[in-house]
Amino acid sequence: MGTAIAVAMTTCVAIYSVVALSGLSIAASHSASVPGNVLDLFAPDDTLGLAMRATMSVAVTLVYPMLCLPCRSTLDHLIFGGEASFAGSAWRHSVETVAVVCSTLVLSNVESNLATVFGFTGATAGAIICYVLPLLFYLRLRDQQPDAVKAGSKASAGFCYLALCCVIPLVVLSWEAL
Repeated sequence: MGTAIAVAMTTCVAIYSVVALSGLSIAASHSASVPGNVLDLFAPDDTLGLAMRATMSVAVTLVYPMLCLPCRSTLDHLIFGGEASFAGSAWRHSVETVAVVCSTLVLSNVESNLATVFGFTGATAGAIICYVLPLLFYLRLRDQQPDAVKAGSKASAGFCYLALCCVIPLVVLSWEAL
């Protein structure tokens, strides 16, 4: 598995580097600014641009299963705590997978710019890593403490959750204003 991941990572870095350097060279030769999607610099009938668009489409399509499984697993752990005691865990996983695929399908049909999709997924992952996971780890570590300490921890966590619920809509509104 380590070899497969190393080969996939090397291939992705090579593909992304070729696309980025080619786009930057076109931008430099035309004294143009680089848009969010570097592939927009290539003319619609440019052979190199078409080849790069096809390669990026294949790369995005092939990487989807590797991204869908961790996403579904993360949702499962956040919603159900990863408990397999639910009688229909196979059904639950199927429903979660269909929900992730449908959400992805809706997002891909609503937004035509892949840069926005990557920005959204990166921001989502960043928010989970920065704000959700530390709180969950803290609560898990505090779980072994006496009941009075646990109650204080849950109250603090609830306050933090409430604060995030108030702040996140403001961030979304300011993001849409950009």
